[in-house]
Amino acid sequence: MIYINTKIIQCISIGITIIVCLLGKFTTKAETLPKITINEVCSENNFYKAPNGNTYGWAEICNSSSHTVDISGWGFSDDPENLRKYTLPAGTVIKSGEKKIIYCSPEYAPLDIDKDENIIIFTDRAGNEIDRITFGKIPVNTSYGQYPDGSGKYFNMECTPEKFNVSPNEKIKLKEPEFSHDSGFYDNEFMLSINVPEGTAVYYTLDGSEPDINSKKYNANIRVYDKSDTPNIWSSRTDISSYGAVAPNKTVDKAFLIRAVAIDENGRKSSVVSASYFLGKTNSSYYKDMKVISLVTDPENLFNYDIGIYVKGRIFDTQNTTGVEAWNMVANYTQKGKDWERPALIEVFDKGKKVLSQNVGIRIKGATSRSTPQKSFNIYAREEYGNEELEYDFFDGQATNNITGKTIKSYKQITIRNAGNDVAYSYFRDNINQSLISDRTLTSQAMNACILFIDGEFWGLYTLTEKTDDNFIKSHYNIKKKNVSIIKNNKLEEGEEKDLTDWNSFIAKSARTDMTIDKNYKEFCRYIDTDSLAEYFAVQIYWCNYDWPYNNFAVWRSDKIDSSNIYSDGKWRMLLFDTDFTTGLYKNSNTSYTADIFSQLNSYNDNISRTFMNLLKNQDFKQKFCTIFMDLANYNFNPEKTDKTVEYYRNKYHQQISDTNERFYSSTFTSSNGISRFDSE
Repeated sequence: MIYINTKIIQCISIGITIIVCLLGKFTTKAETLPKITINEVCSENNFYKAPNGNTYGWAEICNSSSHTVDISGWGFSDDPENLRKYTLPAGTVIKSGEKKIIYCSPEYAPLDIDKDENIIIFTDRAGNEIDRITFGKIPVNTSYGQYPDGSGKYFNMECTPEKFNVSPNEKIKLKEPEFSHDSGFYDNEFMLSINVPEGTAVYYTLDGSEPDINSKKYNANIRVYDKSDTPNIWSSRTDISSYGAVAPNKTVDKAFLIRAVAIDENGRKSSVVSASYFLGKTNSSYYKDMKVISLVTDPENLFNYDIGIYVKGRIFDTQNTTGVEAWNMVANYTQKGKDWERPALIEVFDKGKKVLSQNVGIRIKGATSRSTPQKSFNIYAREEYGNEELEYDFFDGQATNNITGKTIKSYKQITIRNAGNDVAYSYFRDNINQSLISDRTLTSQAMNACILFIDGEFWGLYTLTEKTDDNFIKSHYNIKKKNVSIIKNNKLEEGEEKDLTDWNSFIAKSARTDMTIDKNYKEFCRYIDTDSLAEYFAVQIYWCNYDWPYNNFAVWRSDKIDSSNIYSDGKWRMLLFDTDFTTGLYKNSNTSYTADIFSQLNSYNDNISRTFMNLLKNQDFKQKFCTIFMDLANYNFNPEKTDKTVEYYRNKYHQQISDTNERFYSSTFTSSNGISRFDSE
């Protein structure tokens, strides 16, 4: 059997993947985060009902910070002499991006906001003013509010309580600055000019930070040049891993990054515009021959001690790490959920041409691999960022609808993956494994290699990967999201609690059922696609996956039966992901071709392992499994085919692997010997 092994010089002790412990939500004191504003006001409303069924005027507050904030005891008033006219009750919290309605009536907040001249003052617990808004008479069922939400720019507009404010008349929106050159690859340096909207001044930054009135003012053309030999900024951070991180021992390749904003005399701001320029070293075929992603976000979103999602941060420092393994330590970067999502711009370049530029949300992704210096990202398209879809074929036609065969070109979410357990080793185990079985009916993921730049600095080799969620099932199998159920690692990922209950009940019963009895096996086949199950176990056993099935296990189904769709039969199907702890990784005997996976499965007490071992006692399933296994061995994992695939990745990405290892582990890796190689034995 041909398998993939790895020769390494630097060894990071990743170990067996353990789900990273989670700390409760981190809440920053409201007094240090005055980013909760009065987002919208409606003086007279006769359609939006309060909890008591009546209609009143209302004010909407919006948390445009990156934190959940406890606003218990914060005050509202229409009287500057009495700032505590109304206080929010104990236990009131507002999440990042959340909006809350304050009803203005004696039953709720006794504020009079239907005069010719009105004021609302918002204060924190200490009485410090957080925000105030003044406004005149507002027509019934219309509002006065910010657009975009939390931007500080107010207009008369359509009422949108607890929703995103709609665009006012386009004529009164502040225009954005315009760059003379679009993002992209350039042969020579050039002078960049910025078109300044009338009645504004333009301010800009070159380090990824969000520009404001305190940034450098634009008053002359800007030289755009290769910055690769300038000092490292963000890549020099070493507070990013519980394993210990080292700064690169030389300057990393860099894009020239600029961000600009227009601000008028009233302090109104336009949207921020950004551009990434690749020149000199970054204009080489090394980058232009593959996909390059520029991820741009205010560095505070990644590296701030309190709110940065890429650093150990305050959460790490407030825990007791005595006796805790590195991969099990909690930190800012181990936190999950919307509270730990940050706004960003993603620009994608393919063969030197820009193919996508869009505002998105970003989160750190993964389990144990979150603790490594090179981290994965989940990318989210949302209405609040401007577009609910990422309209681009990230996988060059590899991701297709299983029914129509058409290429999938629209995504709600995408993952930029660091290779999981295979980071700092071959980087491509998961890619190779899943590409070799992409022709099978088993649900697998499309992948594509890319180079990532973060705020203009080289962040190494990554893999674009489909995210396995309800959007994934909808795109591949034409099943409505509301009908999709996904169970992953014994937790409900998509669907309803009854789906998790159904699965747990079914698999627990199957684990103790005698499958040699034909009636029992036929009953089992009513609830699960046995072809999918047999293929799933065959490939995992062949690869010697040591991080499975007690981990990295997932199933999905359609809750609605539809006879016109063969995948909407209500049966559970297997979902393949994270196959990197396989094929000789770490030279571990449990991932070697000599490993006895059947004995391992027989020793496990989890229900899916016990169910599979029971099924092997049924002659029909045993024959199905053996046939599939031999088909895989003779065709999908044919030595010639496997060698060719391995050689493709080895030859095409040899230098990128070496450079990425040197970027993150430069204390040991060098350009001459620091390459994780594929070896056949």
